[in-house]
Amino acid sequence: MRKKTVIFLCGLIGSGKTTYAISHFRNFTDLDYMNEFARKKDQIEWTKRLLKINDEVCHITTYPTEEELNSFEGINKRFLLVDTSVNQCKTNILIRGRKRDMDNIVNVFKANEEYSKKIKSSSIEWEYINIF
Repeated sequence: MRKKTVIFLCGLIGSGKTTYAISHFRNFTDLDYMNEFARKKDQIEWTKRLLKINDEVCHITTYPTEEELNSFEGINKRFLLVDTSVNQCKTNILIRGRKRDMDNIVNVFKANEEYSKKIKSSSIEWEYINIF
């Protein structure tokens, strides 16, 4: 029996994480695919439920939180980073035009700047994916 694996698919807002997951993973969880009141803990539980019946599940997140990392203790982890530039992400966000982002565009762009710094200074061993 194979050991269970959670794949953290990470990247900036608008980097192409969900698009990549749709075409590369049979099983994935994405907070954007949950109801508007769902929180990170709900996505974690969804991923855990899928891991009960699948060897591998892709868990989409901008950057793994402590809660996410601790929740999957004892499970193999892979960290994939959709390596899209901040400027390309801005373009993608504007093209996508998702209401949630557009209503808060300045904060979304600021969040990407912060996530970019966090990713660059991280000790996580990323597997890089280039889409754009």
